[in-house]
Amino acid sequence: MSQQTPPVPARKKLSRQSWMFLLVGLPLFTGLILVINGYMVVNGMIMAMTAAILFVATVRKKNFGIRFTRASFIAFTATFLTVGALVENPALWLSQVQRHAFKSTLIQPDSEKVQELEEAFKWWLDNRSADFTSGLTYYADDLTDTGKPMEDEFYHTFSRTTYHSGLSLANFTSPAYYTHLQKLLIVDYFVQNMVMDWTDDSVTWDVSDHVPVPDEALSRWHFSAEWRENPTSTALQAWDDCDGIAVVTVSFLRRLMGQGLIDGQAFVACGKSHWFTAVKVNDTTPFVFLNHWASVHVYGIFMGDNTVMLGQNLLSTMEEALIVDEEGRDEVIAYLEFLGLIPAEYFWLVEAAVIVAAVLFCIIAVALLGYPRDYDVEREREHVRGVMDKYKNKPRVARAFLWLFAAKIRNPFGRRHLFFWINVTAFSALLVGGIHAYFFGILGTALFPYATLLLYAGIFGLLLLLDRDVFVRAFKGIHKLATGREFSLHGRAP
Repeated sequence: MSQQTPPVPARKKLSRQSWMFLLVGLPLFTGLILVINGYMVVNGMIMAMTAAILFVATVRKKNFGIRFTRASFIAFTATFLTVGALVENPALWLSQVQRHAFKSTLIQPDSEKVQELEEAFKWWLDNRSADFTSGLTYYADDLTDTGKPMEDEFYHTFSRTTYHSGLSLANFTSPAYYTHLQKLLIVDYFVQNMVMDWTDDSVTWDVSDHVPVPDEALSRWHFSAEWRENPTSTALQAWDDCDGIAVVTVSFLRRLMGQGLIDGQAFVACGKSHWFTAVKVNDTTPFVFLNHWASVHVYGIFMGDNTVMLGQNLLSTMEEALIVDEEGRDEVIAYLEFLGLIPAEYFWLVEAAVIVAAVLFCIIAVALLGYPRDYDVEREREHVRGVMDKYKNKPRVARAFLWLFAAKIRNPFGRRHLFFWINVTAFSALLVGGIHAYFFGILGTALFPYATLLLYAGIFGLLLLLDRDVFVRAFKGIHKLATGREFSLHGRAP
């Protein structure tokens, strides 16, 4: 008697939610992580906190695929728009994200302009006609101490005067005339005073923030006869801000290091709103920093393999990111003073604009975060089937649009969408109230330094209330207490 082969169980098909999670949610989440990683340390930390708040407040086990995909989409869009707010030209978005994510690509010691810079530097060494003083900074008790963390109490400066009578290419290339630290001071002085003039990105690149490669940063400068005649003329120098200066300095130092003229390794480093140069001369010397000062705490040093070596204690960096300091206070006060210039008879227009913007934002937020909702599911399905049965002979593409606009939305102000508008109304009221409290009840009080923390707490609270459908639940509860029956979106409940 032959043994009967047991039937092979049917392979379980992936649900639409699973496909959405795999094809949309995970790629968006991966992109989010890449952008956050690229904008480390502080900007990435803020982006990560914002994304974490969104995920914690809105992602749950129920409908996980949709919730995760939705949170990934919102977080990625918000993060990318943050980049867009700084880089107002969309044509630059991709390159700027890529450069932030892979900072090692910014350092180009063999680029055409860096080679031209080397030629100009060697000419300048033999033609400098005045003494100059330059300095660098480090965190240690002395320049042989490598064990101290990069904290305020260990901050020191190293400053030296270079006399033009001894400045020459022969002396610079001599291993005995200048120390390695003095050579760093000479290079830093040359780049910052002879070649590059600090200029805001809004002037140079017509955007709020732009990270260049060396050839871009040096594009306005040329080793020309005019420059030789007057190298200190800002009209003949390159224009860029601190990140351009850092990229050029690090690239040039690596070129000189490759030729054996300076020992060590050079990297880009970052602090609060500032990029600068970090150099590790050898294992018995602490990191030293060029174009750096005491108030700019070292957040991170970007190593050659695109990893980051953290500077000061990470909690201190987080505190600086979240606690508003005097500089931030001055910026807000300047903004409030600008609002104060608006005539009183027109101020209502500003308030109206804020309300309209808040309502539009809330409509989008409720539409994104308010799905899926289990409101009268069976009766809603009956309604949709009844509508779609009328169009069953239509082409598939037409049926998709009919499903959305004729069956699901139809009359956006009808009874079926009442809960949507309850959420929009409540969310808008809380948001407008929160904006008013933030600008007029926090920024002018002792709570000001904690304004960012309170802002995050408010955002988290609003997201949690919306995701848990607290507003609609409250309405339904009040309706039941008042009438003794459940509220139905499709007419009177039995």
